[in-house]
Amino acid sequence: MTFNLIAISKLRVAVSVQSAEEVRFELTVPCGTAHFKCAGINHYPTPPSNHILPNTGARAICMVYQRCMKASNEKEIDRLAKKVWEYHLIHHQLKKADCIIALGSRDTRVAERAAELFMEGWAPLVVCSGAFGRLTKYWKKPEAEVFAETVRSKGVPADKILLESKSTNTGENILFSKELLKSRGYNPQIVIAAHKPYMERRTFVTFRKVWPEIEVVVASPQISYEAYPTADISKKAIINGIVGDVVRIKVYGERGFQIPQEIPPNVWSACQKLISLGYNDRLVD
Repeated sequence: MTFNLIAISKLRVAVSVQSAEEVRFELTVPCGTAHFKCAGINHYPTPPSNHILPNTGARAICMVYQRCMKASNEKEIDRLAKKVWEYHLIHHQLKKADCIIALGSRDTRVAERAAELFMEGWAPLVVCSGAFGRLTKYWKKPEAEVFAETVRSKGVPADKILLESKSTNTGENILFSKELLKSRGYNPQIVIAAHKPYMERRTFVTFRKVWPEIEVVVASPQISYEAYPTADISKKAIINGIVGDVVRIKVYGERGFQIPQEIPPNVWSACQKLISLGYNDRLVD
């Protein structure tokens, strides 16, 4: 026998007594349908006709309902985060450049991307830039040194790598790299800037403010939002990052740290919803 019950708004429960040994539940919630079965009617008395579930069955249903709602929330968070992630991507076409500047962070996949670009012949020189940031302050070496080690491990010759290890933010990454290149006799006209995918737009607008006389092409690791989390970099950390960088695009443009950049209303709305859900660790002071 099967009973359809409405236990909570938007939650439909179908209880199916298969036999004395098995009772099945089917829950339909906004995120989809979940199935589970219980040991048998010895634990769940005959389902009542007045739509009131036994205590043990109600607890089981609540547990599954909570799991379903968690899955629904995660799906919505991913939808919002991906919308913001896609805003950060500017999809520059690669072109031959005078050098590659790998802007430091804890994500060494950026250095791997810079090495890949060098090995493919897009530029003859790699600048690794970065001292210690909020997420790398416990490292024993500056970001530039860690990036340089990664780049060398991927086949870039040591004499094709320059280190800038004093910068602590994106503006300084660019300014100090510019000064370093000039001091070494380089006068680049086209630069490839390598950074994280969700730093593409902010890297570009900061370059346009700090070093407007050159052409910049922004590149990042070719990894999707879904595949980007790692054992060391959680999805939560990534979402905090993409939210914080949208806020920085707005605020830093107003403060003159970068050129202004339009943020579409749907992107800003998604950002605000994520902040309300607790993704607020990387906001501007």
